[in-house]
Amino acid sequence: MNGNLNGILPIFKETGFTSHDVVAKLRGILKTKKIGHSGTLDPNATGALPICIGKATKISDYMMLQPKEYIAEITFGIETATEDIWGEVLNYSDKIPTRDEIISSIDKINNQEIQQIPPMYSAKKIKGKKLYEYARKGEIISRESIRVTVYQAELLRKYENKALIRIRCSKGTYIRTLLKDLARSMDTCGTMSFLLRTLSSGISIDNCLTLEQIEHNIESIEDIMLPMEKALSHLPKIEVDDEKYNLILNGAKISTSLDPMEQNLIYCRNEFIGIGEVLKSNHSNIIKVKKLLH
Repeated sequence: MNGNLNGILPIFKETGFTSHDVVAKLRGILKTKKIGHSGTLDPNATGALPICIGKATKISDYMMLQPKEYIAEITFGIETATEDIWGEVLNYSDKIPTRDEIISSIDKINNQEIQQIPPMYSAKKIKGKKLYEYARKGEIISRESIRVTVYQAELLRKYENKALIRIRCSKGTYIRTLLKDLARSMDTCGTMSFLLRTLSSGISIDNCLTLEQIEHNIESIEDIMLPMEKALSHLPKIEVDDEKYNLILNGAKISTSLDPMEQNLIYCRNEFIGIGEVLKSNHSNIIKVKKLLH
């Protein structure tokens, strides 16, 4: 396999695989070590898992800043230790909320910043250990709340003791916790029973392939891969000439008439060469390169 592959592989992660499993399998399929993912999916979750190959591993942090979108199912009447259907049941409730109650509760978090307590069964590290390592030993660790944003949430369907909800949210949102807290806001309990990530880093599941499909189409892998900038299409573009590009390579500051901007894509000869920012300066603003890809 070509060791010079650089780009994004749009993978559909199936149930039973961890995100790390997907990376490990692709290392074997592609015969390359420089691979990483842009946002963990739990083993029982499915959906879009953009995989960074080669130089694309340098931009994964920027990719993860984009909103993610999920379709999640909540089952009312139980609450579990893991906050999903696969965990030990801790609480029961006879109350099954009505469609109107669910819509009303969703409306309260729609387009809002919310506080979440990270679940004990998660990979978040405290004192050098992942929370699930404490949880598996029966230990409960004090966790500080984190702030996340729900950009859009809507009820898709209510049936029996379940509801299907579409959620667009910021990086770091625990969907399991969101559903648990949503049920509690309706004076009942609930747990996540299905999760599909439909959008990640600007890449839709419509464009994703399974590991098996990748393996069967290995000869055309370069046609399957997406260019790095595809996952950063939300950022503005800056075009520099050859002279400025040479200065960038030597670490020089580049003056510009552009207004300050936090993040942008830098191009030379219509080729994506890195990520930068425009900083305010006394005389003229300057372009500072944060990630150089060439």
